[in-house]
Amino acid sequence: MEKHYRISWYTFVENDELFEGRSLIKAEDEADAAQKLIMEKAYEYKLKPQLIRIYSLHELLRNE
Repeated sequence: MEKHYRISWYTFVENDELFEGRSLIKAEDEADAAQKLIMEKAYEYKLKPQLIRIYSLHELLRNE
């Protein structure tokens, strides 16, 4: 079952400017969520995947 994760991330872009973001990712586990985020943001912003850093990753709890 897929879970929802809130991920805060950052990277440095041209002229060493800090670029930050928060994303909501659906994934099986934390490692899968991190991998999906990195691939998605690398493609979206034309970044090198190894330059994207995650500083928080939290599973969101759902009431059903």
